[in-house]
This record gives sequence, C-alpha cells and structure tokens, in this order.
Amino acid sequence: MRIIARIFGLLLLIGGLVATGLGLLCIIDPVGCKLADDGDPFGTPPSPLSSLLILLVYLGVSGVGAFLVWKSGRKPPASA
Repeated sequence: MRIIARIFGLLLLIGGLVATGLGLLCIIDPVGCKLADDGDPFGTPPSPLSSLLILLVYLGVSGVGAFLVWKSGRKPPASA
C-alpha cells in the first residue's frame, strides 16, 4: 500500500508543480494564457483573482502530493 501511495503522491506532486508553473505564467501574461485557449482564443483573459485562485488550487494539489510522498516514506516507530 505504501508504494501505491508514494507513486500517487509523486504523480500529484509533479503534476501540481507543472500546473503551478503554468498558473504563474497565466498571472504574468494573461493574454498569452488566453491565446492558448482553443475554444475562445480572443476572448477576455481571466481576472487576476481567478488566476490566483487556480494557482492556490494547484499549490494545494502539490501539497497533498508532497504529504503523501512524505507520509509513505516514513518508517513506523519501533515498538519496545
């Protein structure tokens, strides 16, 4: 069970970090971020608050992944 938790945690951590980078890019360049939207490339770019909330969600996903990796890597305390 530990190995599954560690693999899932690593996937969440890596995916969250990549998405965090993209979220930061959307905060820095909202027009470029909107141009990457194939459905509506010339629409209104996302608001800074919306981009910040999305960034916080991505950081939360990374945090959950880091917690799973940390928790699955710990050895249980030795009993006396």
